[in-house]
Amino acid sequence: CSACHGLNARGVPGLGKDLIASEFVHSLSDEELLQFIITGRPVWDELNTTGIDMPARGGNPSLTDEQIEHIIAFIRTETENVGAASQPTAAPEVVQNPTAVATNPPISVPSEDTVVNLPPAEPRSGETAYAQLCAGCHGANGEGTAYNGPAITDSELLTDEAALVEFLTTVEQIVPEQGFVHPVRGGYPPLTDEEIEALTGYLQELAE
Repeated sequence: CSACHGLNARGVPGLGKDLIASEFVHSLSDEELLQFIITGRPVWDELNTTGIDMPARGGNPSLTDEQIEHIIAFIRTETENVGAASQPTAAPEVVQNPTAVATNPPISVPSEDTVVNLPPAEPRSGETAYAQLCAGCHGANGEGTAYNGPAITDSELLTDEAALVEFLTTVEQIVPEQGFVHPVRGGYPPLTDEEIEALTGYLQELAE
């Protein structure tokens, strides 16, 4: 889903809508939303307002009903979290206690030297990068999806690693029959050079 709707389900401009703010999503029961995702919404459907095909099961035929239910639960949870964050909270009651104020030690604020930086996220493998950013359009195994992304297993790009890297990192290609721009570095979050290298290797494996 993230290839079109973003990792936080907030949408990707020109591809997929914001699922957290979607009135359509909120209007459906979990079962109705499950059936909608299973079926998808083709580009020729009059209710499709993006001009981009929403493939059945997110373009991944191996996605089970149970996994889709987990996706729905994630969307519902994120929506509730956003709603809770937007609600004003009551100011805490201040209790005047001079003794407590006098005896409590001051709060220690860590200096910059004591702040622990979290380690950077591990680079995505080629398979993971493909599943997150490519499979929604090009299919789980590179076979393509109707009205959304062409098959890539027979692409000449996969036989020229340098050209493939250039295409993924610097070239914005408008697909004539689709009318949208191929996202640079796979979209969001963008692929690092290390992940590009892993992805190109995985793509070449798909073509074998």
